[in-house]
Amino acid sequence: MPWMRQVGTLLLGDAKMTKYLLVKFDSNYADEFDVSGFTIMSQAAWEKHKVDAAKRFDSGCELEAYFGTNESLSWSHYDDYIKSFDVKELSDDELKTLKKFFGMQGTGMVVMLDAESDEE
Repeated sequence: MPWMRQVGTLLLGDAKMTKYLLVKFDSNYADEFDVSGFTIMSQAAWEKHKVDAAKRFDSGCELEAYFGTNESLSWSHYDDYIKSFDVKELSDDELKTLKKFFGMQGTGMVVMLDAESDEE
């Protein structure tokens, strides 16, 4: 019988163990205040996000994320955007603790480019 293990999602058979990451976001709005938060995502999802973001920036797109009434964060280059993130692989115990308190969504503001968006 194949082994099973619960780590965020149920993995069956000989599937590789899913690695989960703590993806922390930290930026600053016009030297007035910090904007930060975190989310939990699989390593595969993070790697896909980086590739998709690089493609968007390479095609000449900029990213502007609005919040509040008239505040926004903006990036023109991939390197500047990706520097807003600090990524750490989570152990099973760390993942369990974060899920207990925050669920898989995390908390705060995390700006992530929507690779599926058609807006340019």
